[in-house]
Amino acid sequence: MLKSVLKLGVVPDIKNITLDFSYIDYVSKAIVLLFDKTKLINENHHIFNSQSTDMLELADIIRGLGYKINKIKFIDFMDYLMRSYDNDTETVSNVLTSIMGNSPNTTKIDVMQDRTSIILGRLGMVWPKLNDEYVGKMLEYCNKIKYFDGIYFDVVSN
Repeated sequence: MLKSVLKLGVVPDIKNITLDFSYIDYVSKAIVLLFDKTKLINENHHIFNSQSTDMLELADIIRGLGYKINKIKFIDFMDYLMRSYDNDTETVSNVLTSIMGNSPNTTKIDVMQDRTSIILGRLGMVWPKLNDEYVGKMLEYCNKIKYFDGIYFDVVSN
């Protein structure tokens, strides 16, 4: 999703597109904290970051790190996706999947993890909210492994 947002350079100006960033270090920590607790045998735990972020927050963070991301009206955004579809089906599909998963015309399944979060909190683990430090590390790593090679996106020079 991060690659798709950077590649498009635009996001819709609506707040209800939520994203989940579950950092692997925290997922691993949660598994280790839960796996050997005798009182938690034969229970299901839903391990993901309970601190969701919306796409506008992500765009603000990315912009603050020097990347060019514009917020545009939803109708203009959908027009942009339609014009881009033939040239970049994968990117458009990734973004549409995220957006339509939050549409009122789809069945939304909310996985409840309140109990898991409470247990993890009692074990000393709190999920961090997405911030510029985490996004910066993700972008740095993506650039290091050349994940963004072959795509063009604008970086604002300082």
